[in-house]
Amino acid sequence: YKEIDELIQKELDGYKEIDEKLKRAEKLPARTSTDYEPRAEPTSWSSGRERRKADESDVRKAREAVGAVEAMLGQLAADEEFQADLRRPAFDTALKHWTNEARLPPSEARALFDEESFEYQQYLKPGLAKITRLQAACRTAGIGVPIDAIRKRRSTIFEPKPKPPTEAEKRLAEKERREKARKEFEEKLMADLPPPQPFSWRKLGRQLVIQLFLMASVMLYFHFVMRPNLEKQIKEAELAHRQTQDADAITFPDDASEYVEIGGAASEATTDEL
Repeated sequence: YKEIDELIQKELDGYKEIDEKLKRAEKLPARTSTDYEPRAEPTSWSSGRERRKADESDVRKAREAVGAVEAMLGQLAADEEFQADLRRPAFDTALKHWTNEARLPPSEARALFDEESFEYQQYLKPGLAKITRLQAACRTAGIGVPIDAIRKRRSTIFEPKPKPPTEAEKRLAEKERREKARKEFEEKLMADLPPPQPFSWRKLGRQLVIQLFLMASVMLYFHFVMRPNLEKQIKEAELAHRQTQDADAITFPDDASEYVEIGGAASEATTDEL
């Protein structure tokens, strides 16, 4: 508790010191500047027009300077030779060194910018001279060199605002998104499956030989095993059927003759009685 009381007392003493300083400041005279001059009131309706004209002239000059920079950017974007030089690794290294993006050691810089080297004379010097002229135009406009516009082959200093997509572009984008989602789903679904085997004529021929062998085996088994058994069964069935027919043919005439004889005797007896 003693430490807390000391902190509170210290805070109160600070407030008292501030109040004393404020009281002393109130007694001091007000500060005035000797260089201050009040703004003159306009005497007529045309007052200040010359200043506005000067401002408009400055804006016009600034726009012209920016237009000159963008015109030079358009020339660099249409210059195929400069674009080919820009794609060279040595030119990219020199540009990064020139813009302090990635400074080279002194020895490497001297070797890269050597006046007697073929790379510098043929590719680096002409391209850097064009960028130097662009730098002068940018200095006049009061802006930095738009290196990003140079690399992206853009004819404007700033990135233009994208146009809103049309209905056809929206439908195409939606179709591409669905197609991409479908492919990702199929790839994820087939990720656990083994990769497809490459086509092989030898493997196809082996499969055909196996199929022909199985078909020939089935045909031989049917011809030499199943067919004799079926023929034997058919012959036994025909023989049993023939025997049954022969037995019926032998017993039927005897019964018929007896029936006929009995019937004939009965008919004769009946006739005699009459």
